[in-house]
Amino acid sequence: MEAVKNPGVDARGGAGVESVRTIASKKATVLLTGKCGPSAVKALSDAGIHVVTGCSGTVRDVVQQYKDTPKPD
Repeated sequence: MEAVKNPGVDARGGAGVESVRTIASKKATVLLTGKCGPSAVKALSDAGIHVVTGCSGTVRDVVQQYKDTPKPD
């Protein structure tokens, strides 16, 4: 697990593309986030990264909530 600051958070254009590149470069398999646009979700999914939206709270709390959620077999 690694918390990563979104490099495109203040960008006017191309923020999603840059964010996807950063996340993929970390070899992530899951992204826990508050929100994510549909184009970014598709790009992340295409890169093999599962996106979980609607997360809020501290990183510790969000990760624990994810760990506590039953996963499909």
